[in-house]
Order: sequence, then C-alpha cells, then structure tokens
Amino acid sequence: MDTLIVRPVKRLREGATLDPASLPYVILIDGLDECKGEDRQAEVLTVIRHSLLENDLPFRIFIASRPELAIRSELEPGGHLHKVAYHIQLSDKYDATGDIRRYLWWRLQDLSRRVGHFNWFTADDIETLVQAASGQFISAATAIKYISERRASPSGSGRLKLMLTWTPHEGRCARPFDTLDILYANILLEAKEAYEAVDAQVGDDFLLLVRAYQVNATSGPAPGPVTFEIDRLTAILGLEQPK
Repeated sequence: MDTLIVRPVKRLREGATLDPASLPYVILIDGLDECKGEDRQAEVLTVIRHSLLENDLPFRIFIASRPELAIRSELEPGGHLHKVAYHIQLSDKYDATGDIRRYLWWRLQDLSRRVGHFNWFTADDIETLVQAASGQFISAATAIKYISERRASPSGSGRLKLMLTWTPHEGRCARPFDTLDILYANILLEAKEAYEAVDAQVGDDFLLLVRAYQVNATSGPAPGPVTFEIDRLTAILGLEQPK
C-alpha cells in the first residue's frame, strides 16, 4: 500500500504536477472478512491506519465486511480505529426499511419509464414488498430482478401480482429470507412445469438435471468416468448456451 498509494501521492504533492484534490476521493475495500484468519484481517486494518490515515492523504476509506472479531475489536471502544471510523452496523442496529422502500419506488418507476406503462403498481404494493423483505435488501433486489425480467409481462405487472401472493399473509410476521425462499421455490416450480410440458424424455428428474448443470457450470466437470461438458449439459436441458 505504501508503494502503490502513499509514495506516489507524496511525489505528486512534492512535484506540484497534480493537485491531490483532483484524485478519486474514496478507496473502497469490500469483503475484508474474506481475508483468511483474524491475524490477516487485523494486519490489513493496521496497514490502513498507518499508511492511509496517518499520512494526511486526501482519501476516505470505505470498508464493507461481516463483523468478524478482529474487525469488531478495531472499531469498538479501545480499538485503534474507533475514534477515526464511522461504523454503520447493518445487521443489528441499522434499519434498512426506508432505503428498501425508496429503492423499490425508484426501480419500479424506472421500469415504468422503460416500458411506457404507468400506474400498474400502488403504494400498498410497495409496502407489502417492504414488509416481506424483513429488512433484508437482498430480498427487495431479487424481487425487482424477477419483476423486471424482460421475458415476463411487458410492464412487470403480472409478476408483481404473482409476487404479492407469495408474501406473508396479513397478521403473519415475516421472517428473514422467507420471501426469497418462496420466490426461488416458485421460479423452479414454473421452470419445472414448462420443462415437463415440452420434455420428450418422460420421467426425467428436472431438479436433478438443474443441480447437475449448476455443479458443472460453477465447478467444472466432476472427476470420474461419467461427466458432462457444459455445452452438452446445456443442450440436454434446452437452455441458452453460456456466454
């Protein structure tokens, strides 16, 4: 970090060839918890503190991470970064409901402009999706992807109405990821029914084929005498060729 960032910025300042204020303002570090081992995580935070925060550089550091012990220790009272960091705790104290509501409004309105069809959703529809998300942004984002899928009804209204039937009933408290579970289950069910409607090989296990395709697509052919190449497996399932 010293070689890549600190020294070059110092040379720019000393040479007066470029105003440091014109440099990008934020350095983004995502997935700090994916560094293997707490010692590595603590080491990265120490480097950030010594190299970036103590050298009067024109940057703000944005770190996104799960709250592993080494990371929490640095941010909590007594930690080296406690006084210089603004900590947003998304999982336990931060309420994302307002942001989810704004996100849904913005994305559905954007979809309306794209297809030229307005007034196909209501404030109550938005609120139903917000409550179903149970504070989990991933639920709202996945719902939008499903509703706005281009091969669905042109405006997305058909899938929105369908999704509203999958949300928890009135009086039932939504649990985290309930909506996602129902959404994925129904997507697979629809795909299974569509596959079986045109499948000439009666008796094929659709879900087994999908699972085989997933394993092959993400991990490559499994070792052993019987394997499927991606193109062949895709042809068996009648899916689009991966790009």
